[in-house]
Amino acid sequence: DKNNTKVMLVTNQVENVAESHSIHEKLCSVVDRFLDVKLEYLGAVPQDPFITKAIMKQQPVSIAYPNANASKAYQAMEAKLNGGEQTVAQERKGVAGFFSNIFGRNRK
Repeated sequence: DKNNTKVMLVTNQVENVAESHSIHEKLCSVVDRFLDVKLEYLGAVPQDPFITKAIMKQQPVSIAYPNANASKAYQAMEAKLNGGEQTVAQERKGVAGFFSNIFGRNRK
């Protein structure tokens, strides 16, 4: 059902929050005009040199560098999706825990 569908935007490799919000506003006007869908803002993943380092290690940034700015951005988005509650999966942290929490919650 189109009325129950939620589309959320995550901007990637942005320099700051202002850039992220600007991208969201521009996309909202286009999406609303042509698709008649409300595009909600979920968050932004900043440009972060630790992402490149994590790629070189072949690991998600949130596992390789949990205190990196990008990792903190993922944690903030998880909290927002969980209604403001900060949750941490017991066995799986970082991106794995993030998706485990989201998809696990939706199966209930």
